[in-house]
Order: sequence, then C-alpha cells, then structure tokens
Amino acid sequence: MFPAVLEIQDEVDFLQRMLNVYTFGRPRIEDNNLFKFMESHLNYPFTKYFRVVYCNNLVPRVPFDASICHYKHFGEYWRRGAKPKFLWFEINHPKFPMHLNAIYELFRSFLPPIIYGKEYKETWASKSFRVMGILPPGIAGHSPVEYVNSVKLGSAKDSAVPTLRNITRRP
Repeated sequence: MFPAVLEIQDEVDFLQRMLNVYTFGRPRIEDNNLFKFMESHLNYPFTKYFRVVYCNNLVPRVPFDASICHYKHFGEYWRRGAKPKFLWFEINHPKFPMHLNAIYELFRSFLPPIIYGKEYKETWASKSFRVMGILPPGIAGHSPVEYVNSVKLGSAKDSAVPTLRNITRRP
C-alpha cells in the first residue's frame, strides 16, 4: 500500500528512486480499481512490484472467496524455474494436498540446521506452530522463519527478479 500512497501523493521522485517493492505473505487488499491503478503506475516501464508467498501460506488466500469480495492481489506470480507470469487470479488449488505438505514441512524443518548450520535452527515455538499447522494447513507457512530461510537459501539463478544491474544495462 505504501507505493500506492506515494503515487497518490505525487511523490514521483521517491518512486523513481525505488528499485523494487517486495511483499511477503500479504492478504488480498486491492479491489479492481486499485489493482488497475497500481499496474499502470508502479510497473511502468518495468516490473518493480513483487509478491512473495511461501508454499501453502494461508494468509495470502484471505479473504477466501474473492468472487464475493472482489479483492485481488497485485504483483507478479513467480514459480521457481519457470518464466514469471502476471496473473489476474489467485492460485488456490495446490497440486500437493495441503495436509500432506504440512506434515512434510514439519519433518523438513529438522534438516536445515543439520545441512546449513545452527543459524537455521527453529525455536520450540516455531516447531509447535508447525504441529498446530497440520490441522488447519497453511497456518505454519505464514511464519517469518519460512520467508527468511527461503531468501537466505534461495539461489540468484532461480530468480528472474530485476536487480539494479540488469535494469540499468543498456542494449
């Protein structure tokens, strides 16, 4: 919302200096008018607004029935290893069942400290959150730990997100 407020307040200089905007696990907040406004003002001449969602995080799917509320997400939809797509709809049907994924994530959470070091060790509260997240799957995916570890362990070659270097390159 901050970039939209800057655009409405005509803070053009500040917006031009801003390289990218990233949101992590944000719920749907835009209606169709704000969606079109942000698309035309914030993603021109290149995409600079990115929405990051970890796996089956439940919060970005709220409110659940977008057909009643008419809320949308703004930002590019990214799939690892695929060309980025700009979608007008929200993907709500994961191919891997959410309950099985929640169980997998619980067991997987024991591996990063073994493989990458103690800085990736989760607290007992985080582990408890994962166990509780098996019943309503998707809750544990909203943990900031997931987003931080994904960013730290992600590789630059898997991401097509524009950086200052490839934006300022001249053809």
